Amino acid sequence: FFFHAQAGIRDSVASRGLGDVYKRQDWYRSTDHGGTGVHNTPDGKAPKVIKYQAGYETGLVLMNNGEVYHWGYGGHGQNGDASNSTRSFTQRVGGTYQEIYDATNTSTHVWRDLRMADVHLSNWACQGDSTHHCGAIDENGDVWMWGYNGYGQLGIGSTSNQNRPQKINNAFFNIQKVRDMWLCGGSYGSSYFLTAQGRIYSCGYNGYGQLGINSTSQATAPLLAISENGGGGHLELGVGETITKFWCDERGSYGRACCLTSDGKIYTTGYNTRGWAMSGTTSQQNKFTQASLGYGSGTGSAANFWLIGNGEYGSIYVKGQDGNMQACGSNNNYQLCNGSSSNTNAPVIPQFSVGGTNLGVSMKDVKGVWGMSGYDYHNVFILTNGGHMFVGGRNNRGSSSMGWSADYANASQDRQNGVEDRSNGYAQMPRLMNDCQGHIRSIRPFGYTSNDGSSHYWRCSIITDRNRFLHCGYESHYMDGSMRNHREHIMSPPPIG
Repeated sequence: FFFHAQAGIRDSVASRGLGDVYKRQDWYRSTDHGGTGVHNTPDGKAPKVIKYQAGYETGLVLMNNGEVYHWGYGGHGQNGDASNSTRSFTQRVGGTYQEIYDATNTSTHVWRDLRMADVHLSNWACQGDSTHHCGAIDENGDVWMWGYNGYGQLGIGSTSNQNRPQKINNAFFNIQKVRDMWLCGGSYGSSYFLTAQGRIYSCGYNGYGQLGINSTSQATAPLLAISENGGGGHLELGVGETITKFWCDERGSYGRACCLTSDGKIYTTGYNTRGWAMSGTTSQQNKFTQASLGYGSGTGSAANFWLIGNGEYGSIYVKGQDGNMQACGSNNNYQLCNGSSSNTNAPVIPQFSVGGTNLGVSMKDVKGVWGMSGYDYHNVFILTNGGHMFVGGRNNRGSSSMGWSADYANASQDRQNGVEDRSNGYAQMPRLMNDCQGHIRSIRPFGYTSNDGSSHYWRCSIITDRNRFLHCGYESHYMDGSMRNHREHIMSPPPIG
């Protein structure tokens, strides 16, 4: 998600919402308070949340003093508090409440003398699956994992669940420090690690080749998938070629992964029945393979990419170094915005439509692409550098801010204000408050769909460059912060008080 909020402060009960309590015991015994602990903050003030990840029925945060907190589902040890209990409150990861309070040794409070630099949660995109695993990278470049481990996704050489963080043996990474990681999946989880030397290692579930290790066997310890020049990986990058972006996602056991390199090349692996890999085929790939069509193929001409959909019903948007866009893969909900609802294994050109008129040119000036999916239902949100938003695909619950709730964002409507939207299959400009279009700086769709696709619980939020927060879509459980419990079909500010 995209909020950096100050943590550790709970106001008196407000009319619309509550803060949360972080116990911060390690901060109180740090050098900030005259102690010897390492969990001081950069400014000596109370710790703040610097990263927040949310999954189905769970959440994970990193504080700026290196403390980590988890809450929600914990049936496989995901709360990292030496229990298999589900928690309705934030719990400091690293040991039981008593062990962290006492902080007598590092065998019980395993992070007593360590600050974490990054955290990750695997079920950030899972539809209704609370099973997940968690990971953290400490300031020394070592990796710590905990939670569900049915397929070895924790990378510790076994399939045993862990309710305390366990450090991955650095020998699995050829004694290299890890500088980034990506986790994905619920009950079928996979993990990917990028080392300081530019290598990708992976472990976990691999039934569709998503680990990129040239097999479909599970891996309980990290195995080398991508290496720098001559490093012995199943994909060897060229001299001076480095990974600049990586992405993975899954749905159930179906999974995929993709990366972009400094040479403008795109490499993909995993499930490919809908043709997202830009290979001209729907064949599964068991190792990272360069796209053979469109941007990212040949000598490389891709500048960026975004995965939308999920591991089973997957699509990709690719931005070329010339600024134009291409898309490929699953398209049953018009999510490729090319005027069609047919899947494609070759790149097509997505286009914008304004007021019912197709602009007739390739998308250009795109800053980011986000998608929301569940089962085989999908939509897409596109943000331009000029702060404009366009939407395509499903509009269930009014989540696309089109002014109505219908199956598709491009359903034909003749509005009283004279703006007509047509069923043309292109990206539409949604209905927004007057001071929003042209001022949007971040978009985040979220929610989930029932496993059979019959029910949708979708919302979308935006933040503008004027620091306005608005959202629309699914109405139940007072998710808009009001007492009204009703859906919004147009982006609207929530009550705050």
